[in-house]
Amino acid sequence: MDAFTTVGAEFQGAARLYAEAGLRGPLLGPAGRRAHVRARQDGAFSGGVGIEFRF
Repeated sequence: MDAFTTVGAEFQGAARLYAEAGLRGPLLGPAGRRAHVRARQDGAFSGGVGIEFRF
């Protein structure tokens, strides 16, 4: 299991900056599980869990 942080921009009609943090760990082969929270510059928060493929 490891922790990660991301800073980036998303484009949905207008550009918005965001910061994201979470945890991810192995599942099977290149697949891993992931949980994160995200905060955007407009004050919106979101979060999620899912599966990611690393290569």
